[in-house]
Amino acid sequence: MSRVLSSDPHRTLSRFRLTISAATLVMLASSWPLWIDSGEIPRVPFVTAIPSLGAEGSTLVLVMLKLSIATAAVWGLFRRNDGIGVRLLEGAAVVLGTALVLGDQHRFQPWFYQFLMAFVFLSAGSAKEGIRWNRAFIIGIYVHSGLSKLDFSFTHETGLVFLQALCRPIGLHPESWANPTRAAAILAMPAGEILVGLGLIFRKTRRIALLGTIAQHLALVAILGPWGLNHSLNVLLWNLALIVENVLLFSRELDDPREAENRRTLAPLARLALAVALVMPLTERLGFWDAWPSFALYAGHVERVEVFVQEDELPRLPSSLRACLAPEGAWRQVDLTAWSRAIRGTPVNPQARACLGIAEGLALWNGRPRLVLVRWWSRADPRNGRRESIEALGAEQIHKLGDRYHLNAHPAIRKGIGDASRR
Repeated sequence: MSRVLSSDPHRTLSRFRLTISAATLVMLASSWPLWIDSGEIPRVPFVTAIPSLGAEGSTLVLVMLKLSIATAAVWGLFRRNDGIGVRLLEGAAVVLGTALVLGDQHRFQPWFYQFLMAFVFLSAGSAKEGIRWNRAFIIGIYVHSGLSKLDFSFTHETGLVFLQALCRPIGLHPESWANPTRAAAILAMPAGEILVGLGLIFRKTRRIALLGTIAQHLALVAILGPWGLNHSLNVLLWNLALIVENVLLFSRELDDPREAENRRTLAPLARLALAVALVMPLTERLGFWDAWPSFALYAGHVERVEVFVQEDELPRLPSSLRACLAPEGAWRQVDLTAWSRAIRGTPVNPQARACLGIAEGLALWNGRPRLVLVRWWSRADPRNGRRESIEALGAEQIHKLGDRYHLNAHPAIRKGIGDASRR
């Protein structure tokens, strides 16, 4: 097996930094309204005390973030990766990106989470440590993504939709297959994710696993692209970027890991962050960790929030909302994901508390109570898909429903519904 990487790990890491930086900059640009505190979609911070930066402040932070990412990427091509200047730029990008995420939970997109963790690893360790830590994190993406789909909900809901989108171009109709055959074909998707993730761990299986990751991402692009389910541009960009990143990280072998390396002060913190990122997703089904940082991507079991607005309230709600409503009924269901994709270029955070915050914000639109109905659904039972549901009508009831969460589930600006509903 080739040992080219052992001769110059800094070059490989520079190329990896350049790739993930370029991809992140493009995705930030395509979703720029998400990062600006404009107010068209209610902002839901992680903590209620976090103030709004305003349009000007958030724009300034976003510009500074982009400059730090771009400068670190370019500087790293010409200077050694352990240079203090590159590390400071990477650290600044992590701080600025984290500040933006804390201000709105819907900014905690999976691709941005990967970027933040990658820059933590790059800034805290040597070149070889940065490669190993980023490898481990990406392996965790595949393993946890696969584990999150091994249940009844994925087999009978999202998985079937994916299988139909994949088979439609070749004239196959999975809905007509026998149940065991269809279930086996659907479960092969998450099983494949787990297998390639585990295969990337070992040298003997790494090359074939790498080919497996490429095939999986190309299949996802086919399923989620404009010729398939037509998901957001960033979903496609992230899948394509991961192909390049995986080739850079896994196509060549590191030299002897026992070789002495310069120790970094922040390396223990980076190892702790990696351990948390790899272990805590195992608690996602118990409610201790969110779906996106658990890489429960397109998993069917996560909590759900359905939002309905009364027909008479539509003239007093955002005009952009009207294109994302169910076509009929006195109560019109809001497609929060479609609304977010249309306005911000990204889907909403699937976490129920983040969606409840948007619903409460709609119920308080322009500082006056609006007739908004929420139907909250619990996580699905992995064996049979069963859920519990609760309905809440109006801002006060929605607010009380959100109070069950430890992290904030309320919009940033709340006014006009009386003292009894204020925190």
